[in-house]
Formats: sequence, structure tokens, C-alpha cells
Amino acid sequence: MNNLLWLLEPLHREYRGTFYIPMAVKRELIDKPLQTKRFKFEALQIIPYISNGTLQVIENDTILSKAHQLIDLANRIYKAKGNYIQIIQIGEMEALAAAMYFEANAVVIDERITRC
Repeated sequence: MNNLLWLLEPLHREYRGTFYIPMAVKRELIDKPLQTKRFKFEALQIIPYISNGTLQVIENDTILSKAHQLIDLANRIYKAKGNYIQIIQIGEMEALAAAMYFEANAVVIDERITRC
């Protein structure tokens, strides 16, 4: 929520591709925040981009299955005091699984753990 949402429509026109967000990301960005006062405004700012087709929400069993497979693997890398450390969340992993599924040229994720 760095006030750069206005860039989505020009990028969508210029890129002529499809910008997808997985269901887990939609839940994180819109569904949960709409139930709070603190982040409701940010959620309301994203909804028009879904309504006008700039962002498309995807729900795909193949992507979800791959995301769960990858998250189980990633979140069992590190252990502390006998417990696995969760290093990545489902939204980010669904985004990566969707990128693999669509053979995407790029992925945009705001979490440091997924930046390479």
C-alpha cells in the first residue's frame, strides 16, 4: 500500500498481458481487511482494479495444489527449538505457483523472502 496502485492501469495497457492475483492474495488484500477498520480503506482502493479487469483473481486447483506442495517443502527447511519456522505464507506461494503454471515472465511480490 505504497500509493502506486495508479500504475496498474497504464502497465496493463502497455504490457497487454494479464495481471493475476491468487485467491489467497485476494483474501489477504481485500477480504480480511474489509472486516477491519484499520485496513478497510486500502482494501476498497484495490476493488476497482478487479472490477474493471486490470487485476484478475484466479482460483485454480492445479495452482493451489502446487502451492501447498511448495509451501510444505519451504516451511520445513528451518527448525528452532524443535519447531519448523514458517518462512513463507500461502499468498506468496500461490503467486509463485501461478507464475509457474502460466509460465509468467515476471512476478511481483512484496515479501523479502521471495526476492532474488
